[in-house]
Amino acid sequence: MKKNIFILLVSFLSLTPALTSAHAFGQQYILPLPVWLYTFGGGAAIIVSFLLIGYFATQPNPKSLQACIELSRWKFFSFFAKPVSLAIFKLIGLVLFIITLTSGIWGSQLPSWNFATNFFWIIFLLGGTYLMALVGDVWEVVNPWKTIALGLGHSKVFQYPSRLGYLPALAFYFFLIWLELLSGGTGAAPQNLSMYLLWYTAITIGGSSLFGIKDWFYFGDVFSVFFRLISKLSPIAYAEGKIKLRWPLVGLLEGTAEHFSLLLFIILMLSSTAYDGFKETFRAYEFISALSFIHSYQNKQLILFFDIFLLFLFIYLIAIWLMKQIVKSDISIKDIALIFAFSLIPIALAYNLAHYFTLFLVQGQQIIPAISDPFNLGWNLFGTSQYAMNVGIMGAKAIWQMQLVFILVGHISAVYIAHILALRTFGARKDAVLSQLPMLAVMVCYTMIGLWILAQPLILP
Repeated sequence: MKKNIFILLVSFLSLTPALTSAHAFGQQYILPLPVWLYTFGGGAAIIVSFLLIGYFATQPNPKSLQACIELSRWKFFSFFAKPVSLAIFKLIGLVLFIITLTSGIWGSQLPSWNFATNFFWIIFLLGGTYLMALVGDVWEVVNPWKTIALGLGHSKVFQYPSRLGYLPALAFYFFLIWLELLSGGTGAAPQNLSMYLLWYTAITIGGSSLFGIKDWFYFGDVFSVFFRLISKLSPIAYAEGKIKLRWPLVGLLEGTAEHFSLLLFIILMLSSTAYDGFKETFRAYEFISALSFIHSYQNKQLILFFDIFLLFLFIYLIAIWLMKQIVKSDISIKDIALIFAFSLIPIALAYNLAHYFTLFLVQGQQIIPAISDPFNLGWNLFGTSQYAMNVGIMGAKAIWQMQLVFILVGHISAVYIAHILALRTFGARKDAVLSQLPMLAVMVCYTMIGLWILAQPLILP
């Protein structure tokens, strides 16, 4: 394991100033500057941002953080908060879930033309992520599994064990990533996807029946945990039946990660996207070729996946340890790690946008003909069955520039949140700034890794 991590680090550090191609959905774009200039330039931008934030940013007044505008006072927004509207949204979520299940079983078994695979992997997982970051945790309302559980009653047999934390959601999240990235295409088969969703439905109903709906969907449901974390970035919040407009990112300052398993969940959000961007590059091929003593290609990919996960976790925990040494805090390393865990969420979203937003724009168009004929019966319900996908919706140059912006904005946001958390935790501005030097190194490292991965030429099929 140490050898594998060492190889990955050497691969990262051995950058040479050479022209390369950027990830752009199969399009090639020759960067006008050497790769090392982009990666080190991105790192320098984060350092400058840190200096500016450290000098100008002060601990915000709690009242200013809570300041918001109640949108539901206006008629347009009040419509979305009405019980009838919420019931309609729940029904829509349930209907879409049923169509996804049934179309996976009885629809076309070509993944690119099947409603279930396109809706679940592209519209729901990717589009849902971007939607939660913009408008808040609407998944709390439309979650079909929660709707089913509520319809079956509020039974509760056992108290949810606090020591478990988010381990059930973490396990399901790993399985979801395995299904998507490591299973060799198992998750792409429409019937397989529907079967997995049926199994997950049974597990979710069982979990909510044993431990109660509130606790299970807070700790155990992977989608609830994932979307709740992403929605912390949103400028829109929901509380007591009201819709409120707040400062973006302020949700990251509300509470901390209560359990180490939630930190692992956030690290997995980061590392899984980095792995997906890295696994089809020449560097990844060289890494896998070095594992000649392992015969299974999938096992090699699994080792690469865990190495990247451990690398991201190692970098973060080393920074936390250094932070504690610098400020000589009495707070434990574990507690400091949990306090700053939410500062990584903007980076997780930035990685997701940089790697998948183009996929969402291009492959997401397949849902347009699929909604008119979800069961491959020759229907044309909405007149879109003959829609032709526009693969060139964005040029490779525009994609690279967009990816660069996503990475930088995400990391600068993370630097700001980490600084505010440091002021809150350590008090004095001097201690807060000094404590953030290790976190700055983390942000610079994550930035450079992200940009370097994006700039690597792919091994095209």
